[in-house]
Amino acid sequence: CGLNGLMFAMLSKMGNRRESATVLKDMAFLILFGQLMDGVSNASHIGGFACGALVGWLFGPNYNPGYSRWQLSRDENEPSLEYRKVMGSGINPDKAKLPLRYFWGVAGLVFLLRPELRIIPECIIEGLRSPGKLSGMVT
Repeated sequence: CGLNGLMFAMLSKMGNRRESATVLKDMAFLILFGQLMDGVSNASHIGGFACGALVGWLFGPNYNPGYSRWQLSRDENEPSLEYRKVMGSGINPDKAKLPLRYFWGVAGLVFLLRPELRIIPECIIEGLRSPGKLSGMVT
């Protein structure tokens, strides 16, 4: 769900309303699925989406309209042809609101100040080694 939130933020920043509405529909489906199934937490779905969107809005690149759709010859400052095929003509990347190093700095500071959070990387590795063990689904 965090990736859905990140994708929603990026599509919204690009001005792609139709695809960002599709991401919201997917989230509605996940929340409905969470209501129908036991053991699925809607709070984690909503929280993951909100955190992913927040990270996307703060640390993801901004996009602004450019004149590349009218320009026939490109220089080194223009996006590549592959980029234009994926993003569409006239959309140019720009710097993020905050550099990503601030995110990692805050994350490192939180891990230093809160020793109980230092177990998170170990739990991630354990969860990848034996899925379901940490949640009690597998003994």
